[in-house]
Amino acid sequence: FLFRIGKKWELPKNALILSLLGGMFFSGWLSSFANTYIHDLLGVLFPDSAFLNAFESAIVAPLVEEPLKLLPLIFVLALIPVRKLKSLFLLGIASGLGFQMIEDIGYIRTDLPEGFDFTISRILERIISGIASHWTFSGLAVVGVCLLYRAYKGQKVGKKQGLIFLSLALGTHFLFNSPLVELETELPLAIPVVTAITLYGFYQAYRFVEKHNELMN
Repeated sequence: FLFRIGKKWELPKNALILSLLGGMFFSGWLSSFANTYIHDLLGVLFPDSAFLNAFESAIVAPLVEEPLKLLPLIFVLALIPVRKLKSLFLLGIASGLGFQMIEDIGYIRTDLPEGFDFTISRILERIISGIASHWTFSGLAVVGVCLLYRAYKGQKVGKKQGLIFLSLALGTHFLFNSPLVELETELPLAIPVVTAITLYGFYQAYRFVEKHNELMN
């Protein structure tokens, strides 16, 4: 499906493949080390912090993972001249999807010793959460960063939207990793609401790049 859209948008297939692999192996590997290092550091600095115990993943993961998922795009753009905003949007999605795939594999591998039933339940959980996960965060983030970069270079069109899309990428990532999605209510609304916010923001980013596809030329 991703490659079909890439072909429709005239994005070179090798650019998509490199972004996907970069998200899997480059961003995934670096973020694993970075998250572990920061976790250990915070444990030393704030050993008994109830706040960090609850919100560490929600705060650290977006700030570490979102920039790292965009790093492969720098190498891809250095090799393949891609400038259209719509194509950059798709490259961001590919990197995020690759990251999501390797993260899912890591969770499943960790869960295998817990037994077959537990592993299957985790697989189903990851499939459901994948509806709005790293691929949407990265798509939002790359559009936000591109628009803010253009604003920095003097082109003010889209500056406000850039701030909104980048904030949505970080904010929704924060919400998905926070204890807020685990709130017990009569109707389990937390995850559906956060998912809806994420997908709506992603849809707005898609509409924007469709309308302003020549912006990065």
